[in-house]
Amino acid sequence: PIMINEMEYMSNFMGKGLQKVGLDSIRWIRYVIITLSVIINIIMVLDLRLEGAQTRVLISDEADASVKTFGAFHMLLSTWLLGFMLYFRVPLIIHKGWDDRLQRSRNRKIKKNGDFSAIFENEDIIPIEQLEASEGRRILREKGPAAKEFWLQGKRNFGSLLTKLDYYWIGLNIAISSSEVQYLLGWTILSYLGMFMTPLFYAFHMLDVMTRFSTLQNVVLAMKMNKKSLGSTALLCVLFTYLYSLFGFYYFNGAFHINLSSTDFTDDACGNLWDCYLLNLNLGIRSGGGIADHLKQISNTERSQHTSRIIYDLTYFAVIILILLNIVF
Repeated sequence: PIMINEMEYMSNFMGKGLQKVGLDSIRWIRYVIITLSVIINIIMVLDLRLEGAQTRVLISDEADASVKTFGAFHMLLSTWLLGFMLYFRVPLIIHKGWDDRLQRSRNRKIKKNGDFSAIFENEDIIPIEQLEASEGRRILREKGPAAKEFWLQGKRNFGSLLTKLDYYWIGLNIAISSSEVQYLLGWTILSYLGMFMTPLFYAFHMLDVMTRFSTLQNVVLAMKMNKKSLGSTALLCVLFTYLYSLFGFYYFNGAFHINLSSTDFTDDACGNLWDCYLLNLNLGIRSGGGIADHLKQISNTERSQHTSRIIYDLTYFAVIILILLNIVF
């Protein structure tokens, strides 16, 4: 059915005078857009500089004019690509979304009733005009926009404004939840931000390379499929970091004197629990040996803390660095 719908929409698309702009043209336009992104980024790499000892980033007038020119073409092509793809793809996306929605509804009925009797209900077809809006919305959500009640007059008639608004609202949600629409919309928004705010946003368009190589797509797919596991592990890592920050703040506060140079130590690196937590989250996780790489070492003559510090440093390294971070990364 999906392939038949694709063919029907393609026929409708080709019959509206747009046959000269095929899918090959879309592919080449994307290549042009990514090429413009590369050119803009090369200009920034070669021309961006700092003004003296200040931190303000400057770009020459010539380079800025070039970036604006390429950016204008980038924005126009991105806008055209979004509009064209929405016109061509959204009807298919919404149609497939309705099919998936109705299939889930049928599966719930099968699970609830134990057979197919609930799917093929022998209901009398009542003209939609004779039904209340709530009943029309129920039919829409259970049977979809192709329900016979909506087509008794030869054309679709939802009977009430609320049912019609519900139809458009569901279609809008289906379209917005599509990764293809989200990608193209984000692509175009970044183009506008690069044009009117800062050209730094054009750097994000370089990530389009992920859609062109199957290996990179598999990497992204693996992350997407395991996002719950990765997110749970990352949360556990954050919680363990808090626990170590709490114990370090209470029992080893004097050791949190971060080494700024070979002879200089800060005196207020762990002045409160929040600073201690940020310190562990920033330096502890990024260090190969854990937070111990950045703490002031204590000699074995300080018997009161020497053994407990060894346990603290080793367990931090084993739990957070070796186990949790290796699961995430």
